[in-house]
Amino acid sequence: MSDQAEHGRELVPVQHHQFRISDEDGTVGPDLPREHNGLVEVQDGIATIHTGIHTGDVDVTVTLHVEAPQPGNAEWDEIVELSLHSVSGELMVRGLMDDLDEELPVLSFDGPGDYRLRIHARGRDEIPEWRRESKDLPPGRLRLASPYDTDARYGLKQGSWWNGYKIHISESCDDTDDRDSATGGQALIPGADGPPPRLITSIAITDATVTDAEMTEPVHHMLAARDLLPADHFVDSGYASAELIVGMMKNFGFTLVTPVLMNSSPQARAGAGFDRPRSPSTGTSGRPPAHAGTPAPGGARHPARHAGIVIKLDKETCRPCLVRDQCIRSKTGGRTLSLQPRELQEVLDHARLQQGDEQWRAKYGTRAGIEGTIHQAVAVTGMRRARYLGLQKTDLEHVFSAVALNLVRLDAWWNGHPLDRTRGSHLSRLDLSLAA
Repeated sequence: MSDQAEHGRELVPVQHHQFRISDEDGTVGPDLPREHNGLVEVQDGIATIHTGIHTGDVDVTVTLHVEAPQPGNAEWDEIVELSLHSVSGELMVRGLMDDLDEELPVLSFDGPGDYRLRIHARGRDEIPEWRRESKDLPPGRLRLASPYDTDARYGLKQGSWWNGYKIHISESCDDTDDRDSATGGQALIPGADGPPPRLITSIAITDATVTDAEMTEPVHHMLAARDLLPADHFVDSGYASAELIVGMMKNFGFTLVTPVLMNSSPQARAGAGFDRPRSPSTGTSGRPPAHAGTPAPGGARHPARHAGIVIKLDKETCRPCLVRDQCIRSKTGGRTLSLQPRELQEVLDHARLQQGDEQWRAKYGTRAGIEGTIHQAVAVTGMRRARYLGLQKTDLEHVFSAVALNLVRLDAWWNGHPLDRTRGSHLSRLDLSLAA
C-alpha cells in the first residue's frame, strides 16, 4: 500500500504530437531516444511525451506517491518507467507552445532531487505512414494551423515554433553627425537636445511561413511609396543575398549593409588548398594552370540556380592530378565548382572582405537599436500576441502599435527623458545605496 501525496487532472494542449515534462532551471536527465520505448524521449534536457493526435488536448492525470505504487493493470496500452531529475523543484507537465489552463501538480513535490515516473497511455494509435511523409502533405503556406484563424500558419525559426504571423520592422537610425551636417549643428526641433529619436518607418505583417528574404523588396517598395528610402539600410543577414544587394542598389539606389555567409568549402575553412577563388580550373593568375601535370581539365557546365554555373570536372581528369589532395577530399569523384555571375560574385567577395574590418563592424552595430525597438514593442504594446483574428486586422493592430511607440519616443525626446532606466549590476547599486 502506498501513500498518495497529491492528485490532479487537466487537459494538456498538444502540438506536433507532443507535450513536455521539464524543469525551469536545468536538464531532467541524459538523452533517451524515442526508439527506446516509442512513448517518451529525453532530448536537450527536456522529456517529451508523444501522443497520437497532432494538435488538440489530451486528458492527463497526475498522481503523486511517496512510495512506489503497484504496477498498472491491463486497461493501459503502454507503460513506461524512467527517472528524471529536478534542479529547482519545479518539474512540471507543460505544453509545447501553449500553457495549461490550470497547472497540474508539481511532479517534484519533495523539492529538488531525483524522481521515478511511471507514465501510462492508452488509445495512442500509430500515425499512418502517409501522414509522416512531407511529400504527401501540402506545403506549410497552404496548411491551416488554426480553425479559428485561417490566415495563421505554423512558423519555425532558430528552433522556436509558433502559430500565427511574422512582423518586419524598419526604423530610422540617423546619428548626430548626419543631423549636424543637415541643420548646421542645431536641433531639429527648438528646445530638443541630443540625437534625433529613432522612429518606426515601416511595419509589414506576413504569415509565419514567409521568409525574411522574400520581404526585402516589398518592404523597400513600401518605404519608396512614402519617400522614406534610406541611404544605407542595416538589415539582418536573413534579409540579404548577393542578388538582393545588387538589386537594391540598381532599383532603389542605396546600399544593403549586412553580414553575408562566408565561403564554407573545406578548403576555405582550412585556409589551405584550392578554394573557389584560387582553384586551378578557374585560371587565376599566380596559381597552377589547369591540373598540375595533366592537360587542361575537361568538364561539364550546368546551369545552376540564380543564373549561376556549376562546373563538374570528370573523375578521370582529376584522378591523376598531382595536387588532388589540395583540391578535393573525394578519393573517386571529380571536383565540382559553383560559380555565380561575375557581378554577383564580386559583390559577395567585396562584402565578405568588408565585414572582417573593425570599422565595418562598428558601423553595422547601428542595427542593434532595432532589437531594443522589438523589446519595447513587446513590453509596451504586447506585440508578441495578436489581439485579433485575420491577417488584415493583425496588420492594422501593429500599425497602431507602431504609431503609439513613435509618440512615446517623440515625447521622451522632446522632454529629455530616457526611454528606459539605466541598468547596473547588483554590486554597483549596493555601492550607491551605501554612499547615500
